[in-house]
Amino acid sequence: MIQQDKIKHFCVCLIATLVLSCAAWLTSSSLQTGCAVGIALSAGLALGKEYGDKNATGNHWCWWDLLADFCGILAAVLLLMVANTLLELMIK
Repeated sequence: MIQQDKIKHFCVCLIATLVLSCAAWLTSSSLQTGCAVGIALSAGLALGKEYGDKNATGNHWCWWDLLADFCGILAAVLLLMVANTLLELMIK
């Protein structure tokens, strides 16, 4: 069974990547740029969270948390690619 903590990591990075990527996509008119911005900022968020955990008393760095973060980022990018494909098909 997947731990609740890992589900939260996945969901936060999924949502952060979607929001940040869409904002960058809309302002740049480029899905590739949008995804690059979303990935970079969400990865920074994930790494910052783990660094904070590492320095917090009674906590530690967790590679499994980062894996869940990465999976959330990947899922968001895949959703954006599917959305872009559907938009292109609807426009034609």
